[in-house]
Amino acid sequence: MNFVHAFKLTPPFAEFGSTAWPYDFAMPAKGQGSVIYVADPGALNVFDLYQVSVNGGPSINLSQSLNLVFQAGRVTGFQVSPDLQHVVFKAALADSLPSELYSVELNNPQPVKLNQPFEQNNGVSIERYLISQDSKRVVYMVNPQGDLNMEIFSVPIEGGQIETLNPPLIPGSASYWFDIAPNSQYAVIQGNYENFGMREIFRVPVEGGAQTKLNSLQVAGDVIAFEISPNSQRVVYLAVVSPWQHEIFSVPAGGGVSTKLNGPIGPGGTAGEFQITPNSSRVVFLADDDSINLELYSASISGGGLVKLNKPIVMNGAIGNFKISPNSSRVVYIGDVEVDKKNEIFSVPIAGGAVTKLNKVVMNGGTVFNFSISPNSSRVLYSGRVDVNATEIFTVPLTGGASVKLNFPLQDQQDVLQNEISPDSTKVVYSVDDWLEKTRETFYVPITGGASQRINGTMVEGGAVTEFKVSPFSDRVVYRANEVFEDRLELFEGRLP
Repeated sequence: MNFVHAFKLTPPFAEFGSTAWPYDFAMPAKGQGSVIYVADPGALNVFDLYQVSVNGGPSINLSQSLNLVFQAGRVTGFQVSPDLQHVVFKAALADSLPSELYSVELNNPQPVKLNQPFEQNNGVSIERYLISQDSKRVVYMVNPQGDLNMEIFSVPIEGGQIETLNPPLIPGSASYWFDIAPNSQYAVIQGNYENFGMREIFRVPVEGGAQTKLNSLQVAGDVIAFEISPNSQRVVYLAVVSPWQHEIFSVPAGGGVSTKLNGPIGPGGTAGEFQITPNSSRVVFLADDDSINLELYSASISGGGLVKLNKPIVMNGAIGNFKISPNSSRVVYIGDVEVDKKNEIFSVPIAGGAVTKLNKVVMNGGTVFNFSISPNSSRVLYSGRVDVNATEIFTVPLTGGASVKLNFPLQDQQDVLQNEISPDSTKVVYSVDDWLEKTRETFYVPITGGASQRINGTMVEGGAVTEFKVSPFSDRVVYRANEVFEDRLELFEGRLP
């Protein structure tokens, strides 16, 4: 088996030094940019934020000026801004202090604190933060007094005036969730701001301003979940309409009349998970009208055009999950639809039509575990125990056809674990776990099949790849492994053709 030369990205680590999840790319072009990662290279239980070129070289400690306390300070997570100019991260300077929110420019290790001053660690917790798509603002949710009253704030990514997005809280009220519109103009916030017993959703300008209630006055219960359409024109939400019964509604993002998307639901029935198509034209969701099976439906996002997508479901069977193709043309779903306890995958046009089974014949006792759709919407990658007693991976055209096994022939006690399609849809990267040898290695293969090539280097005894990530330009893979020293988890990079 051929080998792709890999090299170490991180600097030399002390014994028991380690990188931590997450790590990510900041690449403006193929062969250019950085990998951002969190690590404790000195094994001091101090996890700082680092930047290193995708081509290797010295690492920059982006959080060094914070002087994280020995055995107590740590960066606990980060996000790279869409314009690749900033990293926003959470860090606790010491055990006695809460995590706070910082922003730092790449190549300029001078972090700026974004949040308001907090007291000593009295239960303050930043529960969620997001960067707007235009990379200008950061919105975050925190309980600044350390109580249960979560609030939502917005601040420029370079620091500055903090704006409160939620209305003044009444006793017992709090914020529960938020999202930023793809056009970066507004946020949708969820909270029980007007009625202690009911969560509602409001639109508010991302820089702060007046809130507009979005959920209908006719919906008398909680808003459980919501999603903003990719074109930022509508908001779809799931709400309680009566005890144990949920329905799905769509409303213009500026406010107005809510339109119910699901059909009539009888006693015991309910609606559930939903997704908006990438082109913002339709909503795909699970619902049952008779309390027997959740089935798959598609409707126009503005209402109407309701169609059932799935085949009839066998007794005790169920649809597990579903995904919409990136080009919005089809829905792929998994479930034990034909044989109880045997999951298979199916593809159907987004507006209804013939359902096509995608997987090859599954052996008795076998099943399909999960799947993903290629970014160019041409193929589906799925994993499962299909024709041997091992987890393997296959690809098949999105509209149906012959399945191709991608992994090399597995030995006893070997399974494919993580798998990922490259952003350019030409390759699949996967890891194989060897339970006998107690190692895990990573490989790549053309998405239409062919010879697999190993990405990682030779592993020390007991070494394993814990996870990997493919670059946005599909030209390299960064993986975390104890490849050289069994007691050190380091970052490595392997190039792809």
